[in-house]
Amino acid sequence: MTLLSLALAVLCLVILPELLHGFRGLDRAPRAGIALWTSWYVVGWFAALNLFLRVAINAGSTPSFDALLRFASRLSDGHPLRGLGMGEVVGLSLATDVVVLWLATLFMTARATYRVRREHRSILGLVADPCSLNFPVHVLDHDQPLAYYLPGEGGRIVISSATLSLLEEDQTEAIVAHEEGHRRGRHEHLLVPLQTAGSFVRFLPLSIHAPLVIRGYLEMLADDFASRATSRRALAGALGRAALFARAPRGAFSATELLVERRVERLRREPVPEVDVGLAALLGAISLSLAATLLLVS
Repeated sequence: MTLLSLALAVLCLVILPELLHGFRGLDRAPRAGIALWTSWYVVGWFAALNLFLRVAINAGSTPSFDALLRFASRLSDGHPLRGLGMGEVVGLSLATDVVVLWLATLFMTARATYRVRREHRSILGLVADPCSLNFPVHVLDHDQPLAYYLPGEGGRIVISSATLSLLEEDQTEAIVAHEEGHRRGRHEHLLVPLQTAGSFVRFLPLSIHAPLVIRGYLEMLADDFASRATSRRALAGALGRAALFARAPRGAFSATELLVERRVERLRREPVPEVDVGLAALLGAISLSLAATLLLVS
């Protein structure tokens, strides 16, 4: 089982992300794409932890669960390192380091992101004027086109006065509907873990590619919401002017920052039901997670 843990860790953390980060087959089913990449993240790190723990507790061919019970018993007696050699101590240290580092990175990233959002909301309360374009928005008097969704405390959809001048009315409504798609989808709940994934063990292909890939799928989900609320043509036309838009502030979602050309191509194709592709990918992700869990604890 130690070799299985190593193989799964390398497969999910290195091989699959490196090979498939440019794969477009799941553009039809962005939810399935998010589920698949998330499953690689969970299974990969679970396998890595299991590998370190099996070395640490000297499990050998013993099932991981039984070996963990023995280790817990030694821990409760106040002698967790009793009977462990140097290799086992190193494995235990690595497992502990991975958990502590991930939790510390998640805490610091969340704290910094929430602080930035809070400060930005305070500024918007002073300088932005609320109005309504099918959905509630805040308009900034700014000479550069800008549109984004700022999560937190109900969320804020922000556009600039230059955006109103640049885009046609239906295109403006489509951009605002896209940001409303982020708000209703609660996409911010994935934003902080994604930022953590990108900063935690930066050299791994999964840490490099997962934040961008999953953010791209979130943008596609918001595109789908906007297409239903307005029209695919209007949103594609608005995204076609993406090069003119300013970059959104940290911690916010912007329609015009990620995979714009790819999303415009997707919008210009006839919409197709995502259930077949999505169900297949989702079942694949669930099967991979369940298989990894059953095999690693056996």
